[in-house]
Order: sequence, then C-alpha cells, then structure tokens
Amino acid sequence: MVSWKSCLVSPLVSRNIWIVRTQLPPWNVYRTSVPLQKKSVEHIIPKRLFPDKKESFDIHNLVMCELAWNHRRSDFRYGKGTTKTIVETEFGALFPEQRIFQPHRDADLGLIGRSIVRMLYDYPYLYRSLDQIIADPCLLDEWSSLPCLSFERERNRWLE
Repeated sequence: MVSWKSCLVSPLVSRNIWIVRTQLPPWNVYRTSVPLQKKSVEHIIPKRLFPDKKESFDIHNLVMCELAWNHRRSDFRYGKGTTKTIVETEFGALFPEQRIFQPHRDADLGLIGRSIVRMLYDYPYLYRSLDQIIADPCLLDEWSSLPCLSFERERNRWLE
C-alpha cells in the first residue's frame, strides 16, 4: 500500500494538481454560475476506492470546487436522494441516511458523468465499487449525454 506522503511527492500527482489549480480557468464544478472563493481540488471518485492512491490523482478525476463543499461532500456518492433527511446548500443537497450527494441543477453534470465513465474505462476495477460512486448508474448515461461546457473543452485542449 502506498503511503499518503509518497502520493504528495509523486511527479505525476504534483503535475496533475498543478494543472488543475493553475493552468485551467477557475471552474466551480458544483455550481458553474458561482465564482470560486476558496478553491479546492476535488476528487470525483473518492481516493479510498483506489488500491494505488496515485491513480486517484488521474487528471480526469480532478476538478475544482469550493473548499467547504469538498469537505461537506466527503465521499458521498452522486445521485438523487429520496429520504426526508436532507442538508441543502447553494451547491447541492446531502442525504446523510443514503450517503448521497445531489449536485445543484447548475452543476457541470456532463463533466462529472464523463469523468466517471473515463475513470471506469481506465481503471476497470472501479466497476466493483460503482454503487459507492453513483447511486443510480442510469445517471451516467443521462449526465454523459449533456453538452460539453467551456471548462471541459478548455481542459481537453490542455490535455491534447
């Protein structure tokens, strides 16, 4: 098992974090119309699901979001909650009983969906944890078919 400290000094990890933090426009993936105040690098798929933690720092798994929301989402899976217990904020809703995070309707759901699909393609072992990534796999089809917004196009150009 790789230690957390060794992940921080890995050239690939450092490069990918540097790209997301400094080379791409500040894009709040969970609320595209709200500028970032305190930005944080968010892992779309939680680090704990990767046997090799360095793989969790794949550029397709990293996005920017508000620092407070990175902590609040924790490793809740994406989805649409159905319980009455809900914590609503300007960036989405948490359903603690179901461990579901439902992004705001203004979130870049297309980027989130395509990122999950790409990570599943690159790291097939993640299929074993799909129910910990997204509550309803049908959402992947729905979200992945949404149009590509400007940030994602910019990120894709940078990666070419």
